[in-house]
Amino acid sequence: MLGGEGILTPSDLPDLDTQRWRVLELVADGQWHLAPEIVEAAGGSEGLRRLRELRRIPFVAIERKRIEDRRLWAYRLRVIQQQKQFWD
Repeated sequence: MLGGEGILTPSDLPDLDTQRWRVLELVADGQWHLAPEIVEAAGGSEGLRRLRELRRIPFVAIERKRIEDRRLWAYRLRVIQQQKQFWD
């Protein structure tokens, strides 16, 4: 089992990939999305974890901002321009 006894089984992995793709489809528009919206898009309670996993994609940044004075956050995906090499 992955993640400890009773946490994840190998059969859970395809669902995790599906959740990550759902989150990517949502945030790929570059707009701000609230945390509950991301969780809903993932189809499970691990939506924000799937969002953090997107940081592993080269040239991608996940930005976060606080909504007013509440404990509510919004997130967006931003593509970072690849730096040109000196030989280009």
